[in-house]
Amino acid sequence: MADRISKLQRWLDLVAYLASRRVPATVEEVWAAVPAYGPGLAGDGRAHETVRRMFERDKEELRAAGIPIGTVTFSLNYGPEESHGYALARRD
Repeated sequence: MADRISKLQRWLDLVAYLASRRVPATVEEVWAAVPAYGPGLAGDGRAHETVRRMFERDKEELRAAGIPIGTVTFSLNYGPEESHGYALARRD
């Protein structure tokens, strides 16, 4: 078994995670849920930047393939503080 996670597996993990959620996910939640992005959470600045670029590239490629990953602004528990996150409508 390969140690490296393929791009297709990253895409499937990302789409499955977003499709399973009822509310948008923050970037930290996405990175924690998708195994290939995990090193970006605990890694040094270089690992974080590498994972950020991979995540951005994956989002753009999936959007170009017709999977409408939305970038949304939302508030938690109807509070005044806004967060930014990602969502995929179940109907999509």
